[in-house]
Amino acid sequence: MAETQFKKGERRGASNTNLRPVGTVMADSDGYLRVKLREPLPGERSGFGNAEVWKQLHRRLWEEAHGPVPEGHALRFIDGNRQNCVLDNIECVPRAEMMRRNSVHNLTPALKSTIQLLGAVKRQINRRTTNDGTQSA
Repeated sequence: MAETQFKKGERRGASNTNLRPVGTVMADSDGYLRVKLREPLPGERSGFGNAEVWKQLHRRLWEEAHGPVPEGHALRFIDGNRQNCVLDNIECVPRAEMMRRNSVHNLTPALKSTIQLLGAVKRQINRRTTNDGTQSA
């Protein structure tokens, strides 16, 4: 049995295929670029959910240049492209300002009414659909 067991530090199969070296930059499911800073410790999560292992690249760039993001502030991409991680494209704004910029009240009246109608249609669909995906009577 001992000859079929993994040796200490040995990787095979999917584990070896999924291994990414430190310094790797990959996009997560939300489109943010993440950089691998270190290998996970034994028993520690190894995926993007562990910010100590996989840090958002734009956050790392900002913190290296300006220090930690202040409480109540957020980083945003000036051009809206999450893949464009250069310091000139990242700004730190208060969350209240972020909310004002993203408010529906800044849109044209036609676009506002379209968004409201779309919400009404979605509510009607959700009201008529049960949890298992079937139509209710």
